[in-house]
Amino acid sequence: MATITIFGAGCSSPQAVPDKIAVDKLLEMTNKAAQQAFEKGYIDQAVTFYKQTLERAYLRDDLKEIVDAQYNLALCLMILQSYEQALAFISHAKVEQFLANQPISVDLQLLEATVFYRYGKPDEAWKITNYILSALKNTSVIQSKTHFLRGLIASKRGDTALLRSAITALGIPTEPKLRADREELLGHLALANYNWNAAIKAFDTATLLRRDTLDYRGMILVLAKAGEACEKAGLLGAASRRYLRAGRSAALQDDIHNAQIWLTHAVQLAEQGGDKYVMPIARYLITQLQVSAGD
Repeated sequence: MATITIFGAGCSSPQAVPDKIAVDKLLEMTNKAAQQAFEKGYIDQAVTFYKQTLERAYLRDDLKEIVDAQYNLALCLMILQSYEQALAFISHAKVEQFLANQPISVDLQLLEATVFYRYGKPDEAWKITNYILSALKNTSVIQSKTHFLRGLIASKRGDTALLRSAITALGIPTEPKLRADREELLGHLALANYNWNAAIKAFDTATLLRRDTLDYRGMILVLAKAGEACEKAGLLGAASRRYLRAGRSAALQDDIHNAQIWLTHAVQLAEQGGDKYVMPIARYLITQLQVSAGD
């Protein structure tokens, strides 16, 4: 039961300034628990804790914590493919910033554009990226991430000219995360040009860069694209192994839907390619997913 303190523990003059800013331990605890769950891949748990964080932030009337919690909830729900709910939390966060006479943060706009892209609404995503890039104050990282998203949208549309433009806009970054973005777009461009070997190389490079920067969710998506490139090149064994790796990692991150798709495809390609090592592992993992679903 919470204890509500009406008055302070003692009297002080209005001019007195506390030595330290008080910390809301409950807010700190739920936020930390949410972050830890997210980092471990337990996204459902992260959602539960971030909702508790949001409630506490509302109680505190803490705008920053309110918007941060809503942003994190939207991110988690996007990962869980609950796109409508993700967009709802983004909308709530935008309203909070509006009520506080603050501009809508570009981080929030970029997340909204990403959700629309994942939701299969690239036109809405593209409009938002136009607005982000037209803003006067943007960090180089935000601009680069926006160009990366535009490259993905262009690839989805089959527009190689816009895809090349996005790659050019990224330049030659040295930061590993941005290098991973560039390599991934190069892989998409190579796929569009039927250059399977170049696509495999680019996606494999992006896979390693995303792994080394701890971007495991980004890693599995590009790893599956590497599997697709191998499959198109007729390298069925190589394709099955990449799909196996993507499916195994996805399962451990509670991305059950994609895990089942990739593991099933790994079995099919392994059967066609005669890969006796992939089939038993993939089949075992599929069985484990089915058992977990039954629980």
